Amino acid sequence: MKKLTIIFLTILVCFTPRIALSNSVSAETLVERNGIMYIKISNKPFTGSMITMDDSRFTHVATFVDGKKDGPYKVYHANGRLMQKGIFRDGIFFPK
Repeated sequence: MKKLTIIFLTILVCFTPRIALSNSVSAETLVERNGIMYIKISNKPFTGSMITMDDSRFTHVATFVDGKKDGPYKVYHANGRLMQKGIFRDGIFFPK
């Protein structure tokens, strides 16, 4: 039981900062400076998810780390169907 508690607490401590620091913003909230994305009122490169909406539908969902696209990326048609799916690594797109 003690071992299980230690494992649980270790996992909790490792993942809590990532969850707490993640945020989602709309594309209008971000601005690009020298190829790096920032929240308009900040000088710190953006880390989190960007969601671009069109007619109340998601069109683009992208993840940024330190201002560069890094992570899952999806594009949806206006009807909500998935059009494109892939992953960004250090700003380079790899389609799936």
